[in-house]
Amino acid sequence: MHRWELGREGRDGPLPGQTPAMSDSTAAELTITAEHVDRYRERLGELARPLRDGDHEDAVAAIYEAERALRSAHRLLERAATLISGTSRSR
Repeated sequence: MHRWELGREGRDGPLPGQTPAMSDSTAAELTITAEHVDRYRERLGELARPLRDGDHEDAVAAIYEAERALRSAHRLLERAATLISGTSRSR
């Protein structure tokens, strides 16, 4: 077990005192957060486009790096929501 898994909901089910309904609520919040992160990622792409042809290569590179990080965050949030949903439904 990794240190970031300690005290977190995982393979053993909800945290002590947490019901499956709470897990569903957490999964829903994670899904909504993932959607917002994806919108921010799209917005960054829009912001970078007009800067590509100017003297802002470093800024564009930083924006694209942030865009990639948000894409990764989106995938991880969706994965977490899926894992929580699967755990709460199997109980």
